[in-house]
Amino acid sequence: MSTSFIRLDGQPYVEWWEDRFGLSPATFAGLCFYQRGRSTVWAGVPDVDDLTGARVEAVGIPLLRLGARFWKPTSIAIITFASMASRNVLDLDDQETRRFLAGSESCLEATDPRREDLASGFIVARHDGVAIGCGEWHHGTLYSCIPKGKRVESVDL
Repeated sequence: MSTSFIRLDGQPYVEWWEDRFGLSPATFAGLCFYQRGRSTVWAGVPDVDDLTGARVEAVGIPLLRLGARFWKPTSIAIITFASMASRNVLDLDDQETRRFLAGSESCLEATDPRREDLASGFIVARHDGVAIGCGEWHHGTLYSCIPKGKRVESVDL
């Protein structure tokens, strides 16, 4: 049985992306927000009519997973919307990018200046200015949040 999508007021989610990643609200202009079940918020096009009772698998991009303690951005949302993020962004070198895409963690030296502006929690991982996925940053270690089925062991950069 498929769960219906319900249209939401997107303002709290746009504000969260702005507060956490410094994204302009204009990034989400023209999009509508939907919820499916208790935990997933989607960003999609506004011209979708009544979705209650319809058997619909997707209405756009899964934007956030809502948890009891925190909201987690999806990797596809990071890739789609966060290349222009200005906060909680970690630019990775080639070796760090390979480890990240393979699902491995990376530790940054205490003297690495990239550590200074990162708040604990979810971050945008970038390579050459392009968002490549969601990471989690805690105590000098970057943990990859790339879904297991999307990880790659070898990539030519």
